[in-house]
Amino acid sequence: MKKITLLLIAVLAAAVLLGAERQDMLKVNSDALTEELQKSAEPTPGMNLVWWVPVEFWKSVLLQDKTIKPEEANKIIKTLEPYTMIAVVRTDIGTFGAFNFHDKATVARNMKVTYIDEKGKKTPVKQARNVNKDALLMLDIMKPILTNAMGNMGKNFHFFVYADRDARGRRVMDPYKKGKLVVELARTRGETGGVIEFECPLNSLFVPRKCLKCKKEAHISWNYCPWCGKPLPK
Repeated sequence: MKKITLLLIAVLAAAVLLGAERQDMLKVNSDALTEELQKSAEPTPGMNLVWWVPVEFWKSVLLQDKTIKPEEANKIIKTLEPYTMIAVVRTDIGTFGAFNFHDKATVARNMKVTYIDEKGKKTPVKQARNVNKDALLMLDIMKPILTNAMGNMGKNFHFFVYADRDARGRRVMDPYKKGKLVVELARTRGETGGVIEFECPLNSLFVPRKCLKCKKEAHISWNYCPWCGKPLPK
C-alpha cells in the first residue's frame, strides 16, 4: 500500500509539471533567467562564480535581439542545441585585495559536474569531444564581451562545453524537468570552493503562476502557496 501511495504522489507531481505552461522564448525575462543560472559557493576567502549556460539562455537572448534576423538566430541556436556550457571564474584574494585568478587548467582539474534526475539517478557530465567549430566561435565572441563588461573577471571566465544529448539523442540536462545540476569545486590554495546546485525546472522559463487567493506569484516547482497555504493552479 505504501509503494502505491508513493507512486501516486510521484505521478501527481509529474502531472503538475507537465501541465505548466512554458513561456514563449520571446517573452522570457533574460535577466531573471541569468539570475537563476549564476551562483557561487559561500563562504570563501576568495571568490568563485559558476554560470550554467543551457541552450535556452541563447534562445532568450538571440530571439529577442532585434538586430539579429530570426533565421540567423535560429541557425545559431541549432548549432548550440547539442551542448550545454558551464563558465567558471575562481580567484584567491591577496592581502592588499589583489585578485589572483585561476587558469583554465586549474579550474578544470578542480571541478566535477553531475546531473541528478527526478528519480535521483546521478550521471557524471563529461566535456564534449569534437565540438562544432561554430559553437566554439560563439565562445570566442563571448570572451571580449565579458571582458568589456566585467574587466579581468570577465576575461578569466573559463567556458567548458558539455554534450547535452545522450547516445539516443535525448536531452541530458533539461531545465524544464525536475532535476538538479551539481557543480563541485574542490578546495584550492586561497579559495575553499564548495558545492553549487542548480535546481530545475527553472522558474523563468514558465508562464508565471499566481495564487488564486492571495494573487502572489508562485515558483513553478511549488504545489502550494507558501503565503496562504492554498493549492496552486495547475
